[in-house]
Amino acid sequence: MVSKRTAGQRFTFSLFALFGLIILLRFYNLDARTINIDEGMGLRYGQMLLDGTWRYNPYNSHGPIYFFFTSFMYGVFGDSIVIARAGMSVVSVVWFLLVLWLYWPLLRAPGRLVLAAGLGLSSGMVFFARDFIHEHIFILMTVGALIAAEMWIRHRDYRAPATFIILCVLMYTTKETALLTWAAWGVTAVLMATDQKHQLHLFDMNWRSVGIGIVVGLFLQAALFTIFFRDPGAFMESFIGPLRWAERAQAYHARPFLYFFQLLFLHEFPLLLGAFGLGWLLKRRRKWTPRLQFFALWTLFITFAYSFVQYKTPWCIPNLILPLGLFVAFAFDALWVHTGEGKKNVLLTLAAVILFSAGTAVAWLDSIEHPDRVRPNDYAFLQSDYSLRRFLRTLEDLNRLYEGVKPMPLQRIGDTDELLYVLTKPYRSYDSREPFHPGLPVYINYFHDDKETLKMLKESGQNYIRSTYMYIRDKGIVIDIFAEENLWNRYITEVAHEEILPGENPVYDYSD
Repeated sequence: MVSKRTAGQRFTFSLFALFGLIILLRFYNLDARTINIDEGMGLRYGQMLLDGTWRYNPYNSHGPIYFFFTSFMYGVFGDSIVIARAGMSVVSVVWFLLVLWLYWPLLRAPGRLVLAAGLGLSSGMVFFARDFIHEHIFILMTVGALIAAEMWIRHRDYRAPATFIILCVLMYTTKETALLTWAAWGVTAVLMATDQKHQLHLFDMNWRSVGIGIVVGLFLQAALFTIFFRDPGAFMESFIGPLRWAERAQAYHARPFLYFFQLLFLHEFPLLLGAFGLGWLLKRRRKWTPRLQFFALWTLFITFAYSFVQYKTPWCIPNLILPLGLFVAFAFDALWVHTGEGKKNVLLTLAAVILFSAGTAVAWLDSIEHPDRVRPNDYAFLQSDYSLRRFLRTLEDLNRLYEGVKPMPLQRIGDTDELLYVLTKPYRSYDSREPFHPGLPVYINYFHDDKETLKMLKESGQNYIRSTYMYIRDKGIVIDIFAEENLWNRYITEVAHEEILPGENPVYDYSD
């Protein structure tokens, strides 16, 4: 028989080992992934918010909380994408610690370890913790609302209903997909209310607290969406944002109904297999509890809610993983038996170790080994790869070789998205909306006919060489650099990167 002291030492060692892995996966080599277009949007809008020029756009901006965060990161640390990603990783650790704090008293040592491993080593949680986008801030708000709900259920804290409503509003002020989480929680609550023993928590409510929550929540929504009342019309627009996103859903990112199920099966199989196996054992041993029912129904309804929406992006997956991980942890804890039936515990432990070891390997491959890989069911989306890095390195080398006033001037021709704006900030860049500036050493051509651009440049009296790079791989979108011929010849002669040989990607066009 293992003594309590030995068991405690094993638990402490296991917990520290888990935390080491969790921190490693979130902070190691944050530059492994190429910057993507949504991260560029975050950096750009953060600067605009500091400048006082950002305004809520119900068509494609989500709520402002993320942009307040990006403006803080930008203002304090500059526009380094590695620092920005580190900030988002910190947010992911904060909500993770809050979940452990919330459920630590309700779980025994094995359940605590499974909770830490399930949410900490999940590939989706890790991948998007290393991505400078909305999702982990949204999960932080979700966890905050969950804490408030637990405070009402466990302690009947009179402040909990108001706090819950305020946190729900902050979820919406981060991202309109809060509506899907609200719907999943609402349907779950209604189903559980059919059992009379749950009705006390739902109907014996502190309505004064509810009223305070609504008033404060609406004030916060108005203040944040209007950027503290600088743009009063944004308050009404904040209510129609989901309708505008529904319009976008008809044209963008349509994926099949089973898309999120496929992601869970391929990347989150430790939790998925664990949920099915533990759910079957719970039924056999009749160990279902109200909290287990809630987590199971939340997982089921949120997965179906996201699946019914035609517009699907992989970064929504943490919203499915959160309740799934909670269910697995509490199911494992419920099935953990006393020492006298230790063989069952050994089997449970062995299964958990195998599954979470495999899950850690998947998280490492997805986030660090192959973070730019773009396949139909990969987490990377709207993503470039080494070709965009070559694009940036080429601009840096041309700037170094340019003999005029530094930084090198260039002009963007065609479209300018937020990412391209961020990538060209180190240079004196002119936008396509400005008058054409003839005779510049470099032009960047994006979503504009390259032959038309070359003709326009030749009319300025100088020859230009075109090099082409893959800008967003999964959409097949390319971008061109047009470099003045003499500058390009210096680049070919003095830099001589191995990858710039004619015929390779990027393609160097000498024929024009």
